[in-house]
Amino acid sequence: MPNPVLVSGSTDWGATGSWDTEAVPVDADGVYLRNSTANIISTLNQSAIQPAILEAERSFTGDIGTATSELQIGPVILNVGRQLGVQTTSQAGSDRIKIASGSDVCTVSCFYTATTSADTGFEPFRWRGTNASNVLNMYGGIMGVATNDPDDTATLATVNQFGGTLNLAGGCTLTTINLDGAQSLLSFRSAATTLNQSNGTVSRYGSGALTTWSMKGGSGYDYCTGTITTMTVYPGTTLFKWSAAATITTLNLYGTLDLSQATGAITLTTVNILSEDAVVLDPLGRLGSTAFVCGAGVRSFTYTGPGGETFTIA
Repeated sequence: MPNPVLVSGSTDWGATGSWDTEAVPVDADGVYLRNSTANIISTLNQSAIQPAILEAERSFTGDIGTATSELQIGPVILNVGRQLGVQTTSQAGSDRIKIASGSDVCTVSCFYTATTSADTGFEPFRWRGTNASNVLNMYGGIMGVATNDPDDTATLATVNQFGGTLNLAGGCTLTTINLDGAQSLLSFRSAATTLNQSNGTVSRYGSGALTTWSMKGGSGYDYCTGTITTMTVYPGTTLFKWSAAATITTLNLYGTLDLSQATGAITLTTVNILSEDAVVLDPLGRLGSTAFVCGAGVRSFTYTGPGGETFTIA
């Protein structure tokens, strides 16, 4: 299996002279972009090939794609911004990497990107792909999935986020999201099946439904009107439910539910208060006549209602 390395200064993916092997990458190759400021802006349709790996290292600071075009290619493994060898101050990452992997299965890992994008209002690294088995591992950098155009779509079976800033657009089909890392920032607009949150900050928008959200750490800002079937807010965490009218079918509350900026009626079909440290902040009266059910051993919790009055409800 050849391992083509991009020749510094090259701009045409499809030119043999762009690669140290003097051959354009083909299926099963390992393709490496490193120590280069080259902007890959020509012969971007490589959708017919599936390299074993495409690695744009942190030392690659050129662009992949243009303001209006992506590199179309289907690597089995796509790594962006991984640090190999000795780090230097010049290894700043790329400010434009745009890749569409089509229907080929892809495991994407984002380690680092430039802190600003070449395209105002967009992420430095943007990817999309539609295979049902795609996996995304986010360690650092700034990445968008299906964010180039409102009509873009992407499918991810699993998202594992340990750091960085990740934006999942409304055209995403999402199954499982695992969020950890205190500095992780996640925003998403589409429906999802499971969100397991151990740390970090989640911002949820749009109207997509979420089947299960387990918040064991971090904070969640929910501006979405889509139904959450089961929401569990563990001790020491806060769900800021600041949406228009929306429903949480079952809320299991150990921590805090903050409705202080909700703009519509929030329907909680079943509320299980599972700790005496549970807090419900409802200064605008968005819950109406919601019934609270205290779990075993829980005798009271704190509720702040319209007008700012705080009650201990037993």
